[in-house]
Amino acid sequence: MFRTLILLAALVALPGAAAAEIAPQAARACGVEAPVIAASQAARPVLATFARDAAFADRGAGPIRIIEFADYSCPACRALHPRWVAYARANPDVRISVVEYPIYGRTLVSRATGNRTLNASRVAIAAAAQGRQLAFHDALMSIPGRVDDRAIAQAAARAGLDLVAAARLSQTPTVAARVDANLRLAERLGFNGTPHVVVDGILLSLQRGWTLQQVDCLVNAARAGR
Repeated sequence: MFRTLILLAALVALPGAAAAEIAPQAARACGVEAPVIAASQAARPVLATFARDAAFADRGAGPIRIIEFADYSCPACRALHPRWVAYARANPDVRISVVEYPIYGRTLVSRATGNRTLNASRVAIAAAAQGRQLAFHDALMSIPGRVDDRAIAQAAARAGLDLVAAARLSQTPTVAARVDANLRLAERLGFNGTPHVVVDGILLSLQRGWTLQQVDCLVNAARAGR
């Protein structure tokens, strides 16, 4: 059942899966540097497999895809979360694909919270079987403090998630493989740490000091190119 739902989600997402080709000149006009543009062009084959390989939930259904890699223990990700929600509401032609990216669980500096972060990401991916992945993600991102069992339970209640069933599924090899696939995808894109964002094929997170104004500029460039 879980694999069937994942396959159906991927098939729905396929029309927008390939990276759009924002013209280099348009990207430069948004302040994107030449090495980032070159890296984005080189990453097109990787991004073309995104819908097939990644575990994610879509916010919106527009043709312009923004990919957000987010970790629950990342303060910057939490600060950006309400802004992404608002951006999707204000831009119906944009689809924000939220990727569970528990990178904090793979670093020494966050050893104390890493296991909880990884567990939360697994629960979020397992929540897809109940159609609650994005609802759980949004709820957990909105709960202040550490990502612990109490926060996960509270987020599940807010999201209407059967936590017992999701927790059981989260410990299966299938879900573990989905988490690993997300981490490998980010690594192949050259990402390290958080937060990370890809705007219609442009690896904006490779741009030091990227801003939401640049995101908006690139979205407008994608609109102009369609």
